[in-house]
Amino acid sequence: MSISQCAPSIRFATRRSQTHLGPAWLTPLLLLPIAIVGPNTALALYACFVLGLGTTFLWRPGEPPILLLIFLYQWVQAAVGLFYGNLLGLPISALSDYAGRQEMAVFLMLTGLLVLALTIHFAAGASIRGLFPRAQTFVAARPLRFWLWLFIWAWIFSAVCGSLAGASGDLRQVLLTFANIKWAAFILLTLATFAIPNRSKTGWLAAFGFLFALSIGGFFSSFKEVFLYALIGMVASKVRFNVRVLLPVAILASVMIFFGVVWTAIKGEYRAFVNEGSGQQVVLVNYPAQVAEIVHLVSQLNEQDLPAAADGMVRRLTYFQFFAVVLDRVPNVLPYAGGQIWGDALLRPFMPRLLFPNKSAVNDSELTNQYTGLGVASYLQGTSISMGYMAEAYIDFGPIFMFLPIAGLGLFLGGFYRRLLIQPGAGAVLGMALAPFALMPALFAETSSLKMVPALVLSIIPCWVVLNVLGPRLFGTPRKGKLRGNVRPRYNSGA
Repeated sequence: MSISQCAPSIRFATRRSQTHLGPAWLTPLLLLPIAIVGPNTALALYACFVLGLGTTFLWRPGEPPILLLIFLYQWVQAAVGLFYGNLLGLPISALSDYAGRQEMAVFLMLTGLLVLALTIHFAAGASIRGLFPRAQTFVAARPLRFWLWLFIWAWIFSAVCGSLAGASGDLRQVLLTFANIKWAAFILLTLATFAIPNRSKTGWLAAFGFLFALSIGGFFSSFKEVFLYALIGMVASKVRFNVRVLLPVAILASVMIFFGVVWTAIKGEYRAFVNEGSGQQVVLVNYPAQVAEIVHLVSQLNEQDLPAAADGMVRRLTYFQFFAVVLDRVPNVLPYAGGQIWGDALLRPFMPRLLFPNKSAVNDSELTNQYTGLGVASYLQGTSISMGYMAEAYIDFGPIFMFLPIAGLGLFLGGFYRRLLIQPGAGAVLGMALAPFALMPALFAETSSLKMVPALVLSIIPCWVVLNVLGPRLFGTPRKGKLRGNVRPRYNSGA
């Protein structure tokens, strides 16, 4: 059966009282003209259907949109090639550097995302009523400077954890997980700034600028993180995206995309500079030198470099190429793994190297080369390339049962999210801040299950510490679901 036959026809059932399909279907409708013109029509229509249905499942007003963000980001990685190919008049096979079953890979990824969205929706349950008013009460009970100082101390704590991680041996991953706690404090600062009308935005802008400046440099220049967490916090704050708000948001989005294109153009030369030609994923020069090199490389770009980099960024964003090669080789060349990869991923969090010194290291590129035969670069060349958790699920269980571990992942994400947000009193608001950083390891389709699953499990530890140790000491132990002192919000508070 061809992919064209597999893709379902889309029928919109409307009631007489309905006049629109709802906001979840707005983007799919806007994409329809591109979907129906070009060589990838059937799959593009299926992608629109998956986008609308998945958004419907995961849109939860007044809550942090991390679940929806995970779905949307991976949808872009699976589907953007279809629409880009239609605009260029090219089949998706022409966008791939490798021969393989590209159409089937995209179809399985989109179906996997539909399964993921459905199981997340089931495990997360209905939206939690009254959560946003509780968050308003919580952040209004203290002046804005309190939340700014909380962010500063959280950043200092995270910086210490990150510094100690390199020399901590078996505790490295735990410390790196704790280092991400700064993002929970940043979301609390965002809530305290935007959920209360008329509060000053100066402190938040300073924090945003500080985090963005620090993200420039490093080996990966992960500047998109601060944009994503800012967006999560603003959506959770129920910011009304009118013209006054949409304009700066659009500017920020444009800046992020522009930086992504520029980074694509310079990252090869930049990484060779910061690791001093060692080929390792390390930074051996100081921060001023990193920034100076970025400025130098950007100044050398010409008008031909940016379009080529934009094309490269779109092709890099699509992540079906390795999966397509795997579909050609498994089980034709190599047999199904029978659960070996995902079984290892599930066991790893419960096998600390301190007790299991012979536990193998995770080597994404080695596993990718084993199942694709492509000879991709490994850690010896300063990189790590994964097939993605969906390709690994296929290798383990085949094209039908691969959706079982994906469904299990969705149940975990939805259940973990709900557990964080059903805390009594102040704990629920802390859960709102913790959920995005705790679930962020599941954001990318290219992440290996061998890294994603342990990272998600490890994130339980800092969440538990904040909710059961730090939270009660900072904000008081909640009683009968109320905040300490039952403080009412003062929405005209500007400080």
